[in-house]
Amino acid sequence: MYVPKAERSRLLQWAHASDLTSHLGGARTLEFLRRRFWETTGQRNSTDTSPSLRPRMLLCGCVLLLLGSVLAHPLDKMSLDAQWDSWKTTHMREYNGLGEEVIRRTIWEKNMRLIEAHNEEAALGIHSYELGMNHLGDMTSEEIVEKLTGLQVPMNRDRSNTWIPDNNVEKLPRSIDYRKKGMVTPVKNQLSCGSCWAFSSAGALEGQLAKTTGKLIDLSPQNLVDCVTENNGCGGGYMTKAFEYVEENGGIDTDEAYPYLGQDEQCAYNASGMGAQCRGFKEIPEGDERALTKAVAKVGPVAVGIDATLSTFQFYQSGVYYDPNCNKDDINHAVLAVGYGQTAKGAKFWIVKNSWSESWGKQGYIMMALIIKCNRVLQGMMLWRLLLTALCGTAVALFDPMLEQHWQMWKKTHGKNYQTEVEELGRREIWERNLQLISLHNLEASMDMHTYDLGMNHMGDMTQKEIVQSFASLRVPADLKREPSAFVGSSSAPIPDTVDWREKGYVTEVKMQGSCGSCWAFSSVGALEGQLMKTTGKLIDLSPQNLVDCSSKYGNMGCNGGFMSKAFQYVIDNQGIDSDQSYPYKAVQQQCSYNPAQRSANCSRYSFLPKGDEGALKEALANIGPISVGIDATRPNFAFYRNGVYNDPTCTKKVNHAVLAVGYGTLGGQDYWLVKNSWGLSWGDQGYIRMSRNKDNQCGIALYACYPIM
Repeated sequence: MYVPKAERSRLLQWAHASDLTSHLGGARTLEFLRRRFWETTGQRNSTDTSPSLRPRMLLCGCVLLLLGSVLAHPLDKMSLDAQWDSWKTTHMREYNGLGEEVIRRTIWEKNMRLIEAHNEEAALGIHSYELGMNHLGDMTSEEIVEKLTGLQVPMNRDRSNTWIPDNNVEKLPRSIDYRKKGMVTPVKNQLSCGSCWAFSSAGALEGQLAKTTGKLIDLSPQNLVDCVTENNGCGGGYMTKAFEYVEENGGIDTDEAYPYLGQDEQCAYNASGMGAQCRGFKEIPEGDERALTKAVAKVGPVAVGIDATLSTFQFYQSGVYYDPNCNKDDINHAVLAVGYGQTAKGAKFWIVKNSWSESWGKQGYIMMALIIKCNRVLQGMMLWRLLLTALCGTAVALFDPMLEQHWQMWKKTHGKNYQTEVEELGRREIWERNLQLISLHNLEASMDMHTYDLGMNHMGDMTQKEIVQSFASLRVPADLKREPSAFVGSSSAPIPDTVDWREKGYVTEVKMQGSCGSCWAFSSVGALEGQLMKTTGKLIDLSPQNLVDCSSKYGNMGCNGGFMSKAFQYVIDNQGIDSDQSYPYKAVQQQCSYNPAQRSANCSRYSFLPKGDEGALKEALANIGPISVGIDATRPNFAFYRNGVYNDPTCTKKVNHAVLAVGYGTLGGQDYWLVKNSWGLSWGDQGYIRMSRNKDNQCGIALYACYPIM
């Protein structure tokens, strides 16, 4: 008996719409369905076998045969109760009261019926794939989209990175599966966080890392979620911005070193945990499946974006997924294309890795239809917005062999040890790049193009972004109130041309803040130390750790930044600060351990200098002592300053780093501020820098100058 496929589909949809497959079974169902079908089609005489009625009766017979196996085990209440309890146990579901469980049970039942109906149609050959219940079963399609997708395609994208496949007519492999080649890590679970973009990006990087080094390492999506400021963490993002971050940051940590938490956290990238780097990225021409095929075949796993809003995608289980309702204009979910192939019947597909756990799809994967005809993607096919990672780990070929000895000497001098070969290769590349910057600058300085020299230091294997992120964390309060007062201790005596409080014993030794954004604490204790010496004649190292641990309620954030006046206010209210000896520096925020018995200094109030007034700053330095200041430390030349007067016209007035002004003077006709940093003795001129003075408040040094009063 032949029944056209379109007719089978129409009749089956009619049966489902009538809800006839959910409540009845056996012979009663057959008689009931026959009667209802005749009533619906306007035919009441069951004995009428005229030619006009015969096609309808044949169709009815067909659908009854189909429903025979389904209705033998209908989704009755008893069956659903058992399945619901089993599903809750499997997926460890607990609800807040009966009301919530009733709602979730209703959603789950609706999804169960959708799955059953689809699979009945698939058994007829209407669909090329099957659905299955999974851990998303008690969620609506809208909830799934809200919590588990998060691809945010930028309105304006840089097309200069478009990947152009070569025109060679070489034959591509009929199928490829990078899982079998050891280039794909296990499936992960992004949890209720819109971080699909981070998992897709990390997956593409993992593939290139395995390809170039032979090592398959799980990289950290959490690193990307927390640190890619151009994206929105669990609120969504885009893969190219993740690749740009890895390139500029000089690397991405391993998942072991920076584990996934499924929520937004403070950026905690640590270069010692780096697992891979990236030298760039390419973007596949939009909607070009042939180009994507070439890219996957020649390069490896590719980060891609798709529409994941349909229930059929959310409950996919097996087969080749093709849904004509998929919206090519609503790309909202990032995944990873790890290969392609075709079925025994010739149906072509992409092998796609998702980040919804192994409970979803086919152990976390989906085979998505690949349709190419006449060199064009067929209309109605899901069009992809595609990204391609560039090769990572190829830096070895770029290394200068003449620098090998110097690299080894530098590592030994600064005690550098790397956990993996990949990490060392990446750090070596950054080091050479910085060395080139230093050499070029000093060549120009020898021709009087600059007033200062640069030099390699302990930060040579770090990118500028890493340096700023690790060491410069001055946070100017949004609600900052400043009321300048007359200088305490000022006099009518002439202001000297040169001041250096080091020579008068007002300045303690240079410290090293480590990978902790505590510059504000070192600047604050430096100003307190100067005033302590001035009022008592005793130079005592005070405790930055005391401020890091104990001033959070004043708006400071420990190793994640703070502000000097907030530190002074803490000392005022706390009635003291401990010495560094009794409360030593750890470079990590810990529980507050202030001990009043070890108090070494106090503070009665503090004052700001007039905003941006270099003249006032000079007078204050001459009459008061060392002053806490904020500067812009984002310029690469600042990181590698060695000696001379630092004059960088590109320096902005957007301050981000706290230091201590300990004097001023003139060198070679260049006015300067003498500034103490907290980046160790190997930085600058024994930990100090001479910064341009009277250059329109260069680097914003006079914007937030303040000092404590004892």
